Amino acid sequence: MQEVEDRAALQMRVDRKYIVSHETLEQLFSQLGDDFRALEIDGERLQRYDSVYFDTADLTSYKEHLQGRRKRFKCRTRLYGESACFFDLKLKGKRGETVKSRLPLSDSEHGSLTSRASAFLKRGLLAEYGSAAPAGLVPTLQTSFKRLTLIHSRKAERMTLDFGITFSSVGSGERHRMRSGHVLIETKSGSQLGTVDRLLLSLGARPLTMCSKYSLGVALANPALPTNPYRPLLRRYFNSTPVPAQPEPLPAMTATLDLVPALAA
Repeated sequence: MQEVEDRAALQMRVDRKYIVSHETLEQLFSQLGDDFRALEIDGERLQRYDSVYFDTADLTSYKEHLQGRRKRFKCRTRLYGESACFFDLKLKGKRGETVKSRLPLSDSEHGSLTSRASAFLKRGLLAEYGSAAPAGLVPTLQTSFKRLTLIHSRKAERMTLDFGITFSSVGSGERHRMRSGHVLIETKSGSQLGTVDRLLLSLGARPLTMCSKYSLGVALANPALPTNPYRPLLRRYFNSTPVPAQPEPLPAMTATLDLVPALAA
């Protein structure tokens, strides 16, 4: 597991996001060669991720992302399958890079802003921005999806593929979901385009500038809010009407995913 962490941590990184069809993903896999390995934990490649995001009652964090403010943040607890839970703080660095820090939690603390997590958040904002944390943070949005992680065997690059993204509003309980047949890809590398970025560009995919899962979920759950930058993505890739609370089936292309060599954790 330490080898995986050393190779793929990339806690200070440039993230690029794409939404592509399963057909484009199959084309991408056919061109990856043997450079990438699929992270496998306990024999499983698709890991369940469940996150709860925190914001103020008037959604300050969402509005700061919508306005493109440089000094903005997101915080959440995330449960990784059945194996680990963390409080995550994501900030924007001075050059626009994502700076992520995390605090280990117990599984029972998932979805709660504990005193330790609050102190961790305050220290992070003070150190990076010289500002205090906003008061009154509450659980706002829950997201869940199944993730496949691919790690470059020689370079500090990785990519994640999120299937069946589901948003649940903590206030209303309404659920929205990405339309079937699509996957959200996030590439994580340094300031230069990585291997996957170049391949995706050759396949006609373009990085998305406004594709925060948190912001998309809040916009779906609160149609009265300003949502202009997110509307094209919402119309094209997400169900605007609530969906029933039923499990998302495994991707139909699971057999294709198994063609990538494994990297056991």
